[in-house]
Order: sequence, then C-alpha cells, then structure tokens
Amino acid sequence: MNYSFPENFSSETKNKLAKKFRKNIRLLFADEINISYGKSILSLSSVDCLRLIFEQNVTSSSDKIFKNLLMKNFSDAERVCPGSGFVATVSFLEALCNEYDAESSMNELRSWSKTSRRGNRKELIDFLDSINRDQSLKSIYDKIILDAGFSSSCSVDSTYELKDYVKLEKSTKFKVRVDPNFAAATKSNSFNSSNANIIVADGIIENISEVHHILEHFHNNKKWCFLVCRGYDNNVISTLATNFLRGSLKIVPATLVVDIESINSLKDICISTGAELISTLKGDSISSIDLENLPRVNQIILDEQFLQIDNPSKIQDVALHASQLRDTASKEVVKDKVDLLEKRISSLTPRRLKIYFSNHDKDSVGLKKDQAKIMISLINSYCKSGKISLEKEISDKLLANIVKEIKKLGVSQFPAMTILEGIKAGISNAELLKNSRKVILIDSSF
Repeated sequence: MNYSFPENFSSETKNKLAKKFRKNIRLLFADEINISYGKSILSLSSVDCLRLIFEQNVTSSSDKIFKNLLMKNFSDAERVCPGSGFVATVSFLEALCNEYDAESSMNELRSWSKTSRRGNRKELIDFLDSINRDQSLKSIYDKIILDAGFSSSCSVDSTYELKDYVKLEKSTKFKVRVDPNFAAATKSNSFNSSNANIIVADGIIENISEVHHILEHFHNNKKWCFLVCRGYDNNVISTLATNFLRGSLKIVPATLVVDIESINSLKDICISTGAELISTLKGDSISSIDLENLPRVNQIILDEQFLQIDNPSKIQDVALHASQLRDTASKEVVKDKVDLLEKRISSLTPRRLKIYFSNHDKDSVGLKKDQAKIMISLINSYCKSGKISLEKEISDKLLANIVKEIKKLGVSQFPAMTILEGIKAGISNAELLKNSRKVILIDSSF
C-alpha cells in the first residue's frame, strides 16, 4: 500500500488537470463530444458527465488520482440529491481553478437557497428542453410529465423487443404470486378478472374445512374470488385446481412472496381493496368472514410475479396511506428502513410509467438508460424543491463563475436542490483536495 500523492502532483498540476477537464465539460455542454462504443459513434449531452469522466484515458498516476477524485465528487453529490452530479463536477473544477473563500461562498449559497420558488409544468418542460437535444429522450420525459403525472413512479429497464417503448400501468402492485402448484395443475400462470372479490388472510390455510363455506358460496354465485395468504396445504390447492378446471369454482389462490420487502404487503393490499385483514396468528378465524359483504375490486391481475390491483374507489385511501409513509420516511435516519418505506410507497403508487430500451441497440442502450434516469432525477428534484433563478446577481466570485458555466446550457433556472447540493458537494471536495497533504492509494494500479 502506498501513501501520499505522487511527487509531481503539485498545485500547478491540480490546476492544469482541472482546466483540462473543465474544457471537456464545456465541450460536453455544447454537445461537441462523441465517444466510440462498439461499432457506433455516440453523441454525449450535458447529462453524460459521469460517462465523460469514466471514459477519460489516463496514464500517469496524477491523472488517475484526479479522475478518481472527480468520480468520488460525482457520487457524493448523487448520494444526497440524484441528478446533481454534473453540477458538482462543474463546481469542483471551478473551485480548483479559482481563488475563493469557502466560508463566504457557502454563506452566500445558503442565502441564495432562500430564493427558490415553486415552478409549473411548462417551466419544467422548458428547462428539460434546454439541457436536452435528443428528441427520443424528449418524448420520454414528455410522457412522464404529461401522461403519467407528478404522482406517478418511473422505472427504466431494457427489453428484447425490437423497439424502445413506454408502458403506463394504473394499478397498485405487490409481491404476491399465483400459487405455483395451482398454476401447474391448471396449466395457467396468469389470471385476471374485473369486479372480483378478494379475501386476505395473514396465515396458512392448512385444511379444506377452513374454507368449505367459501367454496360453497362461490360455487353458488359463480363469481371470481382471489384468496391471498402465506401458503396452502397441498389438499387445498388440489381441491381448488380441480374445481377451477371443471368450471364449478373460480377461486384463485395467491401466495405472499415472503421477504423483508413484503413484510407489510398484506396490510397494504387491504387498504387498496377495502378488505379486512384476517390474522390467524392473532386468533382470527377465516370461517367467520361475512361473505355477503366482501369488497369488490375493479380489476385484479395475478401472475407468477405480482398481484396488480386497479381499484379507483380506494385511490384516496391509498394516497393518504402513501402520504403517511412518506412522512415516516422523511423522519427515519436508518437508510435500510427508508429504502423499505420507499418500496412500499412505490407498490402503492397507482400510476407507474415503465420505460423500456431495446437491447437490440446494444451500443447505445446503456447510455440511453443513464440519460433517462438522470432526467427522472431532475424532474423529481424540480417537483420536490422547486426552481431557483440563475439570473440573480451573485457577489461571490466562485458562485458567480459556477452559475456562468451552468448557464452555458442555455438555462435561466434550475431545480433548486440539484444545483444547491451539487455546488455544496463540489466546493467541499475541492476544499478537501486543497487541504490534503496525503492520500491512501489502495494499490499501485490506483
């Protein structure tokens, strides 16, 4: 293990490297940088800052250290506010290229933060149009904002379809699957019905006698019912499958996928459907269900992976529950607990936009996924923290220079948290570098 900077990593070298990378960032913001990947030449945009840093061909130890510091700076900002990495990069480089008083800069930054204001849909789209030149990417964020709406969640993935596509789902979604033995017996792994009943039990149905009255009820009325619990005895599944194939019963058994993420899924399903949770663990009996007053759900889709519920009558209840979970998450300090709460909220979000990029475009699929994720992050930041004007007169020289560079994108406003947290990370890491006398090198190839 080596300690300390290389001997030639002087202040002059840091400044030279900073100016070199700053020049590349300016070219990136002007859409004048392309990279070769596979058999393609790909154009980079302002949101591809990390890709630009990563693709830098460095040979000397000084260049390698500086490249890794840029990547650390980027990830530090993204950890606090996704989408702020390229602002942090600009700020870091400007801080290394200019003389400044860090305390004064931070004080004015805090003062500037108080000028943030709420934006509207048109202003958000204008901002995104300013930093993006790719029409295919524009069509995606237009769909996010105009079709999915601000209460939706978004995900980005790849697909083996021939073309990219976007899918809007309007249902809550839970880690519940059709019982695999029932699917095998009926030779079907997907079931859906409109105006269906649902029964939710926190326990295992071990004997057919426990559900005999349920079977009799649905045999008489010929309606669909989805039965959700933790598991079933084989005889129960055999009886349900045999009668389903005969057409005498339309009861589909669903099994909770038991892991830490689904610990509260049964409760959330009840809120989405209006069902009463029957907890056999607490002594509740499934035989005591009032079958005449079971909730009816607009549409239920069940397959090998998920239970999807489309139930407009319970949207307000679901929204209130999700809001309460967000409040809990905002006060939680343990990251793992925050992650679990966010996944619960995502399951409860009735509008989800899924963006799929075709793997057939092998060279560019990774770049398009990264760009889409950053656009989603910028939209989130704009919605949560509002906008901040870049036209305000700033007295601090460093902040003024950073804003000047950002404005080269053609923007006059920016998502408040994105620019504020990005600048804060960039200045903090520049200060760390300036004040460091040694750095630990994990191995000689660092």
